[in-house]
Amino acid sequence: ISITPIHSSFRMEEMPEATAPDALCCPISMEIMRDPVIAADGHTYERAEIEAWFANNRTSPKTGAVLPHGSLIPNHAAKAMISDFLDEARRHQAALDASMADEVKGAP
Repeated sequence: ISITPIHSSFRMEEMPEATAPDALCCPISMEIMRDPVIAADGHTYERAEIEAWFANNRTSPKTGAVLPHGSLIPNHAAKAMISDFLDEARRHQAALDASMADEVKGAP
């Protein structure tokens, strides 16, 4: 599994070391998706990104194949996985912050 850095647009800039699995990132923007949808090619994209793509194209951004339609289906499973990932990343960061605060308190 390859991973992509979490982008600061998701207010995770305090976690530069955190990374997201590519499956949670839009293949067009390479950012973590907020509103993942499935296109006719079976791939998941960020809704705004694929809608912008469809403004000028009727092909798959992943394969280049002509798509039979431009309908988009919400990907609830991907959205849940993204939510779980971000929740875990926030918990991890909170634990690191608490640990660092404890170290600072103990410093002379």
